[in-house]
Amino acid sequence: MKNIRARLDRELGEVWSALQKETRTLGCELRPKKHTDAATVSEDEGRVTFEFKPLCMKVTEKASSRNNNLYVAIAGRAVFELREDQPRSINFASSAAYFREMKPGFLKHVFAMHYDHVRTDEEPVDFGHPTFHAQIKAAADKFEVVNERFNTEFEAIRPEDNLVQNLLSNARLPTANMDPLCIILQVLGDHVVNVKSSDQSKESFRRLRDAVARFRSDLSTAVVLNAGLEAKCLRGPHWYVT
Repeated sequence: MKNIRARLDRELGEVWSALQKETRTLGCELRPKKHTDAATVSEDEGRVTFEFKPLCMKVTEKASSRNNNLYVAIAGRAVFELREDQPRSINFASSAAYFREMKPGFLKHVFAMHYDHVRTDEEPVDFGHPTFHAQIKAAADKFEVVNERFNTEFEAIRPEDNLVQNLLSNARLPTANMDPLCIILQVLGDHVVNVKSSDQSKESFRRLRDAVARFRSDLSTAVVLNAGLEAKCLRGPHWYVT
């Protein structure tokens, strides 16, 4: 397993370099800059885990804006096994906490999600849960990640500036497999590029998408999706564990 661990570590470094290059092209920031500071790569009982240290992005809130006033703190992990001699992602968990910069020294906590994977190739499973899903979960304390990664001194989030704390937290939204690398791509797609973006920006985003797509998942850990794929149907019912 040593060779596959080394291979995945090398590939993560290459993907991270691509992420750094293209985020700069798009006029935003992703920290830390080195992949060795972004994640640890470990092996245990035949599984390789990317354990992402707290990451942080600084982006525009809207693609039409020129002001990078939105911070996104990201954390989580991705777990890989060899399947048919190829590494495949078999599990993940991740989170993202969004903060809008207000007046100097203060942030507003505007959104937060955590993403989970209910594996359907193992017991027990969570009946009635989507195999891949997201839930809103306040994470006002993650302002500390912003301060750590960007050397800022924002104050702790005031209660009136925590817009997430009273939102319903047990609504599970079916999603794709969203490990931290996928969240980085999502943030850029949501906030940095759109149909009116320049050709250069669109091509940069495509390169980011292709870089993140180098890591592939194993569908056997989400077998509920197989019926939908066989039926050529991706409607919501195919995500649910029953």
